[in-house]
Amino acid sequence: MAAGLTGCGTSSGPSDTSGTRLPGGGPRPLQAAFVFTADGDLVPARVTIPETDTVLLVVSAADRRAHAVTVDVEGRRIALELRPSETVRRRLTGLRSGATYRVVPDDDAAGAAVLRVG
Repeated sequence: MAAGLTGCGTSSGPSDTSGTRLPGGGPRPLQAAFVFTADGDLVPARVTIPETDTVLLVVSAADRRAHAVTVDVEGRRIALELRPSETVRRRLTGLRSGATYRVVPDDDAAGAAVLRVG
């Protein structure tokens, strides 16, 4: 399993306590997790997930500084603001199989990480 990837479970029913099901019984989306390190870099540089149209993007500010992250998804610009030491989660929908999405930290295109679907 790639770094930053949390798989989707196959257990059934809304009473599941494994964390892989939503309260209504549907599966949780796959997660793509990125972290700002002590030196301010966004890691990992690349997360690849299986084919899906919905991903839960998780970004943590482990360096105890405020950050901003943007992702362009099919013409929509999604922005996340992180306070020092905060972890932010945002559901990304409308993803395409075979597509690559840039996760741009603090308006630094050169420091962008990549989210690859399929």
